[in-house]
Order: sequence, then structure tokens, then C-alpha cells
Amino acid sequence: MPLPCIPGSKLCPTTAVIHAFHFTNSTAANSQAFAWDDNSLSPKTCIFTYNLFISKLRNHLTRMGINAQSYAGHSFRRGEASFAYQSGVPLERIKALGDWRSDTILIYLTMPLSIRLRSANMLCKSILTHPHTT
Repeated sequence: MPLPCIPGSKLCPTTAVIHAFHFTNSTAANSQAFAWDDNSLSPKTCIFTYNLFISKLRNHLTRMGINAQSYAGHSFRRGEASFAYQSGVPLERIKALGDWRSDTILIYLTMPLSIRLRSANMLCKSILTHPHTT
């Protein structure tokens, strides 16, 4: 997914990545994007792996009083898709941005209460304006 620049926003993904690179080991020719030197105990290079990310995420969630076991890396995929949908991004574009190959995305979308209520009201209106006879 392309990283947009959102000037002045604390949620700017471009700024976050640039900030993260300040902590990486940029001196080694073959260094990884998210690696840093940790000299606290003994000199070693640390790599920010998926497992480390999940561990740190769950640690922060627990400290905030949130059930951390309900969250994983996939939560971001689901959250991004739901946020894009609620922002009005067409479903086909969300699928393309997230590399969704099937309609499984429909299972993961969180439908806001306002849209669910609007849909229920549309059904009620249809029942009232088109009474069915038996």
C-alpha cells in the first residue's frame, strides 16, 4: 500500500516510517530496514520482527487495560479495511489496496451502527410502502 503524506498529522504514515528509520542501523551496507544496534547488555543487532511487533503491541494494550489477546497483526488489516469502507472508499478499491483476492473482506468489515440502522430503516420503509398480501 502506498504511504500517503499527511502533513501535521500525528497519524502520518510517511512521517512514522522516516522517524523509525532514525533508529535503524544505517551504517551496515546490508542492514535491514528495521534493525538497530542494542549495546545495553552486549553489542548485538536487533531486528523488529513480526513476533516482536505483536509482543510490543500486546504489552502496550495490556498496560492500557485492553484485552491484548483479542489483537494480532491481522487486526490492522481488518481495521484498515473497515476504516476505508467507513470513509467511503469503494469496496473494489479496498480489495486492491489490501491485496484481497476474494470477497472474504466482507466478513472482516465492521459495519458502523449508523449504517446498520439506516439499512434497517430502509427495509421498514419498504415494508410500509409495499405491503405484501397473503
